Amino acid sequence: MIFTQGLKVQQVLAPISINATAATTLSIDTRGYHHLDVFVQFGVIGAAAFDAFALQSSNTDGSYGAVTGLTAAGSTGANRLPQATDDGLMAHFGVNLQGQKRYFSLVCDPGAVDCLVSAVAVLSRAEDTPNSMADRGFAIEFLLPA
Repeated sequence: MIFTQGLKVQQVLAPISINATAATTLSIDTRGYHHLDVFVQFGVIGAAAFDAFALQSSNTDGSYGAVTGLTAAGSTGANRLPQATDDGLMAHFGVNLQGQKRYFSLVCDPGAVDCLVSAVAVLSRAEDTPNSMADRGFAIEFLLPA
């Protein structure tokens, strides 16, 4: 089996221009998977740093709370808030789901600046391998036979 055919990809935040308000993101249901990666791509970020950038979790689809190690802070280092100098770059959250809550949600608040942003989640190490294009999270899929 091809490794990528065992993954589920889910849109978290469609490409959007957000302005001075937190973006509304889709929840991520991790049931049946053992690892979660969230990739956030930035377009143009305004002249200042984000106010909030984190991955939060919950046992139910709602009432999300902070997860230690998944909340950005400050303006330097690997776990910093996105800055104006991050135009065209990406951020990554990686989570071993063992012992974690079932649902996750991205907090993406650019503060008083404009920002172009999108995000996808990749669920891996499935208990049951996704067998269809829809199970893998795609509406369109191209597979060239080996």
